[in-house]
Amino acid sequence: MDKDPRMDFFQRQLRFRDYNLGVFAIVVAGVYLFLVVLALTYLLYFLVNPDPEAIGVTFEGLPAIALTAPTSLLLLSATGPFDVFGPGVALFVLILSGLVQAFVLYVVLRGRRRGAPKTATV
Repeated sequence: MDKDPRMDFFQRQLRFRDYNLGVFAIVVAGVYLFLVVLALTYLLYFLVNPDPEAIGVTFEGLPAIALTAPTSLLLLSATGPFDVFGPGVALFVLILSGLVQAFVLYVVLRGRRRGAPKTATV
């Protein structure tokens, strides 16, 4: 059975060692994802354990929104008010925005594809 050419395309995109700056790009994207996960963990902690004395607006979500901007700002404005959906949709949007931006960051930073090694001719 032949392989699907689309799957071969996706596998080539994720082989970071085939690109000039692939290792650098995967490290930077990994650090970015770590920071997004840290900000989302901070947000989730305050969603689960709200401060009983907090009155008005709290800014626990600001680091996660700032890290995933501009994608999160576009998606958050497109989903409308969250009192209808609840905070789960906002958290999902922030996770999705972080993953999309990490992949874009990886693709932009990895550079050009390395050339095939030259074969020796005698």
